[in-house]
Amino acid sequence: MSSRNRTEGHSWERESVKLINTNSLNGKLIPKDEVTGKFIPVTNLPEEYFELFPKVGTCREYNRALDADKVDITTVDPRKIAEFGYLIQNKSLVGGAAPYPILLKEMEKAQEIYGGIPVIFHKQTQKRIQTNGKVKFFEIGRFAITYLSAFLAMMTEIKELKLKLQKYES
Repeated sequence: MSSRNRTEGHSWERESVKLINTNSLNGKLIPKDEVTGKFIPVTNLPEEYFELFPKVGTCREYNRALDADKVDITTVDPRKIAEFGYLIQNKSLVGGAAPYPILLKEMEKAQEIYGGIPVIFHKQTQKRIQTNGKVKFFEIGRFAITYLSAFLAMMTEIKELKLKLQKYES
């Protein structure tokens, strides 16, 4: 793997962590540091700020065993992996689709141990040569891929929760 690909892959993992953690704040305002007056980075916020999901980080940093089982994003607190409910592998690839069936299958061991839904976060890029001859990579899209059965289960769970909420509100 070239150094550019490795760097891009690690950057995509860190960006995904930030996206999940920011989404998990559920609209809470991010506090400012009392000394500097700057906003505290999401990754440095204490656990109590995260409402929707437990705080997550990269498996390279927090859980090397999961990293070996092809999972890239996990909870900072290992006791909350099942509560998080997802096993996420990141792929940043140039060109076409990743070998999704193989990638999802690689996470089966972790799924047997921790449960959760295996998901691939795929950032697709395209390589272009500029008029000056330099190579530049452009993002084409970002995708979340899982098994159809897992997606249908999520759809059902969301609909059931919405119906319960409607009954509760009326």
